[in-house]
Amino acid sequence: FRTRRQKCMVANAYAACGDFEGALKFYEKVMPKDVNKLRDVYILGGLASYYLNLEDRKTAGIYIARLEELKTSGKKAWFPVGHDIKSSQKCCGHSGGQV
Repeated sequence: FRTRRQKCMVANAYAACGDFEGALKFYEKVMPKDVNKLRDVYILGGLASYYLNLEDRKTAGIYIARLEELKTSGKKAWFPVGHDIKSSQKCCGHSGGQV
């Protein structure tokens, strides 16, 4: 696996199947030492979901808080559609409605 996102996708698949030990092996490869440096919402969401599945609300809350921080700050972060969270423009260049 070449990217952090790919590792997170595999971890999410393990978690979805209930194999939390397998998921942790991949999550450990993408977890930063400092959560405040992580700006990839896909990884943040995956980690939050993982810890919620384990009923570890304290740790999940750390990742959820970081997601909220990115949302309210308006800072550019990685998003699947590749745009700033304050932008209403869609990835294909229009802002909604009929294409």
